[in-house]
Amino acid sequence: PERIIILDRFFVQAAFYTVYIEQEGQIMFITIVGAQYYLGMDVFHISQKLELRKDKENNADTEAIKAVSDSGTTYGYVSNSVGTRAKGCNSAGFIYDTFVDSVSCIVRFIVDGKVIAEVLYPADKTVNKAMKK
Repeated sequence: PERIIILDRFFVQAAFYTVYIEQEGQIMFITIVGAQYYLGMDVFHISQKLELRKDKENNADTEAIKAVSDSGTTYGYVSNSVGTRAKGCNSAGFIYDTFVDSVSCIVRFIVDGKVIAEVLYPADKTVNKAMKK
């Protein structure tokens, strides 16, 4: 059966509601930050697919996940801080153990300098973590 999820808070601040209908698993959103240190915000567009890759060589953050293009260019990182994460999104630490090395995502919103993407787990993948409210 279909479930309807209404995501509030962040999206209310953006002056609209978004309703998603999902059949399998949970919808997980992340915030991509740090674009200003790479190629800037202009490289992002709605419906753009990116790959999220664990950055196992990052000594500063053991849960670092970078957002890369299909050519392997780094565009930014998944936010792991309350101060940079959009409300309603999960942190890098929260999603880190939900995939092995990489997972795809799709950009859904670009609002107030924040890139919000939906994590695209394979259809046969069951996410074992409960989604935080």
